[in-house]
Amino acid sequence: MSNFGDHPAGFFGASGFYNGATSTSMRFRRGLGSNTEINRDPSSAGDRKKHTIACWVKRCTPSDGSQVILGAFASSYSDFFYFRSDDRLEYTLGNAYSVATDMKFRDVSAWYHIVAHFDVANSTTTSRLRFWVNGVEQTKTVTYGSYPADQNYAFSNTVDQTVGGLTHFSGYELDAYLCDLNFIDGSLVPYTSFGEFKNGIWIPIKIDTSAITYGTNGFRMLFNGTDTDGASTSGTVNANSVGASSVNSNHFHAYSTALSNHSALPDNPENNFCTLNPLENAKKFADSNQALMTQSEGNLKFSGTRNVFGTIAVTSGKWYWEIINTSNTVNSVSVSGVVTHGSRAEHYAVYYNRNGNKGIGIMASGATESSYGATYTDDDIIGVALNMDDNQVTFFKNNADQGTITDANLATGEVHAWTQNGNNSGTLVGVYNFGQDSSFAGAKTAQGNTDGNGIGDFYYAPPSGFLAMCSANLPKPTIGPDSATQSDDHFNTVIYSGNDDATRTFNIGFPPDWTWFKVRNQSGYGHQLYDSSRGVHKYLQSNVAGTEQTSTEGVTSFNTNGNLVIGTNAFLNEAGSNGVIWNWKANGGTTSSNSDGSITSTVQANTTAGFSIVTYTGRAGATDTIGHGLGAVPAMYIVKRREAFGTPNWAVYNKGTDASSPQNYFTRLDTTVGRQLSSTMWNNTAPTSSVFSIGTSNLSNYNQTFVAYCFAEVEGYSKFGSYTGNGNNNGTFVFTGFRPAFIMTKRTNDTSNWVIQDSVRQTFNPSDAWLRPNTNDAEGTTSPDLDVDFVSNGFKIRNNGTDNNIDGSTYTYMAFAEAPFKYANAR
Repeated sequence: MSNFGDHPAGFFGASGFYNGATSTSMRFRRGLGSNTEINRDPSSAGDRKKHTIACWVKRCTPSDGSQVILGAFASSYSDFFYFRSDDRLEYTLGNAYSVATDMKFRDVSAWYHIVAHFDVANSTTTSRLRFWVNGVEQTKTVTYGSYPADQNYAFSNTVDQTVGGLTHFSGYELDAYLCDLNFIDGSLVPYTSFGEFKNGIWIPIKIDTSAITYGTNGFRMLFNGTDTDGASTSGTVNANSVGASSVNSNHFHAYSTALSNHSALPDNPENNFCTLNPLENAKKFADSNQALMTQSEGNLKFSGTRNVFGTIAVTSGKWYWEIINTSNTVNSVSVSGVVTHGSRAEHYAVYYNRNGNKGIGIMASGATESSYGATYTDDDIIGVALNMDDNQVTFFKNNADQGTITDANLATGEVHAWTQNGNNSGTLVGVYNFGQDSSFAGAKTAQGNTDGNGIGDFYYAPPSGFLAMCSANLPKPTIGPDSATQSDDHFNTVIYSGNDDATRTFNIGFPPDWTWFKVRNQSGYGHQLYDSSRGVHKYLQSNVAGTEQTSTEGVTSFNTNGNLVIGTNAFLNEAGSNGVIWNWKANGGTTSSNSDGSITSTVQANTTAGFSIVTYTGRAGATDTIGHGLGAVPAMYIVKRREAFGTPNWAVYNKGTDASSPQNYFTRLDTTVGRQLSSTMWNNTAPTSSVFSIGTSNLSNYNQTFVAYCFAEVEGYSKFGSYTGNGNNNGTFVFTGFRPAFIMTKRTNDTSNWVIQDSVRQTFNPSDAWLRPNTNDAEGTTSPDLDVDFVSNGFKIRNNGTDNNIDGSTYTYMAFAEAPFKYANAR
């Protein structure tokens, strides 16, 4: 493996947002038996009662046994700092005590930062072990025994100290990337010595090692070396070793010389590279016989019979990656390609088959193959050049251009790297390189080619203008932590306790124009929705088909300075209640007349965030269009008649309600009913960038006043669509391109509740705090039927419940971001 130390700073993706503090990582591998870890046997003991551990880690295979980050082994006792099989992070000490985080670590697409304080002599029991993840201290549980007493343990003793596994045992190997691993012997170093918050994102800082006393057995591993010393611990260990320490020269031995291919990788917290995503490794394409892929080598190698997808998706730009097919047992296999997500049941693909054909089309119904290029076989390197700006894909065989494929359907959704076994039989084995390892995990001799930005390690030089698929190369989003405006400038969640004050002020952080309240801890308290277009005191309830109500003790002021003022309304501010407010920014309450449609509407729009509030007066028996002011095609709108006539249900349009004609259907926010076919609701007419259509249904058009909340997708900030459940606790993964702050889902093919989950009421995974917009129920937190993981690039269902994951059922969703994937920490 080439040493990346000579590359320019841009190679590592450091930008104005980051500090240029990290550059390389080491890939630790599981399932290969012993000798995949690195180790050291100290000649003298250090402080065995106190230390600090700090590191960045990007997990690869969660829920797969015990995986050790740092271990200390003695024949009669041992200490482990490791991920448990249930994905909690735990200290096990002296075979007698165990303390673990309540948080589960199952995000495989981005980096976690972990700091642990070990201080067994501390007189405060709860302070003897403390954990910080991404700058936030975590709650913890004693899983057996009691907190350790004031005694010596194996860490920093003269016994085998290991990183990434245990020398004396197989089955404990870490499956993850590690970056900047620090062990401070005898000191508790503040977590702020290793990172900082920048616009809500925890990022690395340049560690001032001169201000830290690392102690007798302390070390800092940057993993930028490639030397290995083999099986003997008496070999030469130096500053270029894979386990080299930049302080104290407490270098670690690499038992296996193959580890040289796994250190000095450019994947790091400041430039996160695409890998294959095991969270998507679940049943797809309505194929009940589909087997799962096995992934290894840092989620770059795959083995199996069906499909595997990349963690990064793109909608624009030019991108390049490579793949080597190392072994297969069938003759017709597509080993490289691209796929648009689109509907979860309809994946549109472009691929290059080993028989020389190209394939284009929807995989569920069978893509069409035709003659394309040369055949290829094992050990051939296939390059993929994806040009999203021109809807083109060019495949290369051993750097030989096989021809450009142009297909407009590539513009229909985000595009991923993808591999499929077209016959769904035999075993396909291959290794990807998205720019982090041109040795293909040791299968080839690394070549060290970079893209035009000086980033990457490719076997062949990428075509001019094509870039490595990594976070540093992703475009800067309009809304994000390195932009003029962040996600929480447009949406946020506030939780509070009621206090019966006549005047209660919340500092939302931006002028709130749509505010949605719900009492969490008591049933019988309905949802109340206010907006600045309809004005203060006026609310609607999502859980009933009711009319607009007035409460002088409800919202009494929408202040442009970001303050929201309420009174003593029992559904908002009763003493003893716990509440939540979801808040969206439109235009600070300033409305304008819009004549784009056949009915003149009143609109206040936030075009940056793709949100508008529209009020209009309908016309009974007519078909009309309504101007929405977004300047983009809305993906979702929620319409409500404000006055009494019949049963004024809420009507919802979501582009995911049907794969081809969502405008022919609607759902009702206040009921459990699935999607309903209706030619009169939206007049069977799709929305445009200026208007949405309404038919003769009195739920969207009548001689009364209406309000509509309209949303257009903004890349990296909001996403609307559908997914298909798989009925498994290893549930469906939904790619959003951001770490979610808010998710609302609804089953469409049958009855079920609407479900809202957010990142504030439950701050770590799994997220099991749910509220139902169609009921006045209290918040549920104990049912496992609604467990969801919010992760750096989407959300992962972790249950098989009716409301979000029945096998074969379809669900719509709306989601808003906490941070775009380009910058997001793992959660």
